[in-house]
Parts: sequence; C-alpha cells; structure tokens
Amino acid sequence: MSQINIIAGTVYGSAQFVAEELAQSLSDAGHNATFYENAELDTVIEGCDTLIVCSSTTGSGDIPDNLSAFYSGLKDGADLANLRFAVVALGDSSYLDSYCGAGHTLHAALEDCGAEPIAAPLEIDACEVDTPEDVALPWVEDLLKL
Repeated sequence: MSQINIIAGTVYGSAQFVAEELAQSLSDAGHNATFYENAELDTVIEGCDTLIVCSSTTGSGDIPDNLSAFYSGLKDGADLANLRFAVVALGDSSYLDSYCGAGHTLHAALEDCGAEPIAAPLEIDACEVDTPEDVALPWVEDLLKL
C-alpha cells in the first residue's frame, strides 16, 4: 500500500483543516495517510509515494509562510521523479490576478522537480464555498479511483 503524505500552507487555518480532514478520511478508508504540520521537504517526501498539498493564497498570490521552507527546497532543484502529487488550492476569486496563486505556484514547482501530477489543482473559492472540506473530500475520493 502506498504512503500518502499531506501538508498545508495556511494563514487562518482553513487549509490546515482541509488537510487534516483529508488525512482522516484517507486513513478511515484504509490508506496510509499522514498529515505533516511542519512541511520540511525532506521529511514529507521520505517514504512517500503520493503527496497532497493544501494551500491557501496570501498577499498577491503568495505562498503562506509555513510552506516557505518546503517551497525553497523545491526551488533548490529537488529530484522528485518518483513522487505523485495533487494540490488543493484555496483562494478568493475577488482577487482575480492572484486567485489560487499559491496552489498553482506549488503545482508548477513540483512538476519542475519531476513529480507527476495526478490531477489539475482543485480550486476552492472562498466566495462560493463556506466549508472547503466538503469539496475536497469527494475530490480526493475520486482521485483514489484513478
């Protein structure tokens, strides 16, 4: 059975709550799923087959501070050729220029490191969805069917 690791980039806690809910749902379904609160690149990819990144967007499409070390590791050219991944991007569509910017940046950085995306980023709009986990949970269940 594969190991699914989940990390969150969060400012106010929404992305972390989604990540924790995904980890619990995957564990309940019999998968080896672990949520990492501290997202150091080497730690979260060790023994991991699949990585799920949940990230809110801050500022002008910026990555939350708690994922800065993870992102720096990606930018340093990590070799992630054996890693599959998916991204849950939380954003606010009233900020059109930066909508879900952090999630898209992380998706691109993971691809640049050779990781294989298993889906396009899931965009969850705070203007339309009050409980983002209600969108993310069925999405991850559909991913597992792939």
